[in-house]
Amino acid sequence: IEISFKLDEKDNKIICTILDTGIGIKESDLKHIFDRFFRSDNVRNKDIDGSGIGLSIAKMISINLNCKIKPYSVVNEGSKFEIIIPREIS
Repeated sequence: IEISFKLDEKDNKIICTILDTGIGIKESDLKHIFDRFFRSDNVRNKDIDGSGIGLSIAKMISINLNCKIKPYSVVNEGSKFEIIIPREIS
């Protein structure tokens, strides 16, 4: 996992990027990953622990802080999450 931060002065925001080179998420599952207890079939069929609640908590926190989370993923390549943080709250 790799985490980086970038200041976007033009749009007055901070972008936190989280890269994970794991198994990735199917495109059809991306719309559900923030649902509480959701686990993709490609994870349930492997020995990967988790309850499926982490991303739903992250989404609730981001909403309360007026942030946005954008997921990007390719199966067997990994995932990228961008957290867009308005500078007013940073």
